[in-house]
Amino acid sequence: MQRLRLLERVLIAERPHEETYATVVSLDFPPDGRSVRVMSAGHPGLLHRQGAGIRWVDHRPSLALGLFPGQTDWAETELTLAAQDAVVLFTDGLYEARTSHGRLGEEGLLRLAARHARLPAQPFVDALVRDASASARPVGGATDDVTVLHLGWNRPPDAAAR
Repeated sequence: MQRLRLLERVLIAERPHEETYATVVSLDFPPDGRSVRVMSAGHPGLLHRQGAGIRWVDHRPSLALGLFPGQTDWAETELTLAAQDAVVLFTDGLYEARTSHGRLGEEGLLRLAARHARLPAQPFVDALVRDASASARPVGGATDDVTVLHLGWNRPPDAAAR
């Protein structure tokens, strides 16, 4: 949480308007690769890829940096990881776009992700962005920024397996 406090201090010192705030997610990976600690300041959840499966991981609601300076009730979640798991982070522009059926939302994004869960990392991200954009096209397209980060790794073998 010290990192989030520092980022909030920088934001407050540098922001052009008092109304400026930022949502942030920060990840800490211990060296053993068996978990990740997710710290969120108002940021949306993430996708956890487990083999051919995928699930939405939500955080406890928390305040964005700079919204109420000094109120540091940010969310922290510990996520257990298997050897070939991955996490997918994204900006809210990926799922907040309007579609002909309303907002895509977290459930809509999870459905899109599940449809492509068997794809390798880059084709998975490409398909997710393409499908989310296509669903917003009939009502004017996505109007917010879209960024996706797919983090996967090969965990070192267990010491017991050596």
